[in-house]
Amino acid sequence: MTRVSIITVSFNDLAGLKETRASVLRQVSSGDIEHIVIDGGTGPAVEAFLASQADLTWRSEPDQGIYDAMNKGLELATGDVYWFMNSGDTFASSDSIDVVLRTIDSPRESWGYGFSRFFDENGDFRWLHGHVPFRFFFLATGFMTLPHQASFFGADLVQKVGRYSLDFPISADQLFMIQCARLTSPIVIPEMLCNFDMTGVSSRLGVHQHFKDMRKALRVTGVKITRYRILDYAVSIALEAIRAFTRTAGRMSRRSGPIGNIASG
Repeated sequence: MTRVSIITVSFNDLAGLKETRASVLRQVSSGDIEHIVIDGGTGPAVEAFLASQADLTWRSEPDQGIYDAMNKGLELATGDVYWFMNSGDTFASSDSIDVVLRTIDSPRESWGYGFSRFFDENGDFRWLHGHVPFRFFFLATGFMTLPHQASFFGADLVQKVGRYSLDFPISADQLFMIQCARLTSPIVIPEMLCNFDMTGVSSRLGVHQHFKDMRKALRVTGVKITRYRILDYAVSIALEAIRAFTRTAGRMSRRSGPIGNIASG
């Protein structure tokens, strides 16, 4: 039986934590589900809730940010597959985990992603997020971000990649997936796997910080988009300008309703 470790990072978000916990408990799966919560030491109310939950592994203590907390979760995980579902995020359906388990043949060596639905601070649906097919070029440049809460990672693959870098404010998850993609291509599951809470820090810091992180990620990994580093930088700047423009246009369009960004081709 495949064991799936759901790792939830939380900070000062008891309401969101309860939503995520309930979503995990609703999962009906042929696999064995392990739920791990890493809270940033946000007080007795959170600790009381965590202590009241059966079959839950948890830790509540100060950390160095979201990626440090995620690394702590990995240290506690015992599963064959790791899945990050942070506080406020929920599974799209009660069989989301089984959708993945039915698709992958080698759980410990594989990684991949599905689609997610984005919801704003009012709980209103904003857009869809996902990409078919996977294009390494667009991931490496930062133009295509992958939905981390709709992603899954095999334990043996994670052992090869290592841990999340603490040197990136918002994009260490994308760097992590670049490193995974250099070892093996992702399995793309064209189904909705998660509902994403847009009120987190990565949604607030914006386009420029993301592309700045991704340019740094290229240097760290040694990945080259073209043959020349200066040309890589120019490509990244151009794509950042395009993304900023489309983000502005998207905000204007959302005044009359949600837009989607499930890309294909």
